[in-house]
Amino acid sequence: TLPPSSESELWFNSLTDSVKKDIQTDLIWTGDYSQLVDGEFGNSTFTAIKSYETRTASEADGVLNDRELTKLRADASSERQKYGFSQIYDDTGKFSLILPPEFLGAPQT
Repeated sequence: TLPPSSESELWFNSLTDSVKKDIQTDLIWTGDYSQLVDGEFGNSTFTAIKSYETRTASEADGVLNDRELTKLRADASSERQKYGFSQIYDDTGKFSLILPPEFLGAPQT
């Protein structure tokens, strides 16, 4: 049998690039990941996934099942909404930025 990090890496690398980056971004919002969102699997990604799983009383195996992924997305969305951040995508540069509304020219509430 593979070590836990290998199983996690195999699972993570089976995902599309956009899903990998979404997971890393969501883990930033939940406070579990503090690295560059690059869609690459490494020790930081593995540790962040396990941290999230531990905090949410899931099996800390480094592999997010469908229920855990749904919860991660909801938890991250809740945090973004709480602070009023919005995500914008730059087609020319092919990158996303997540900014507070005052940077986007939106009125503050």
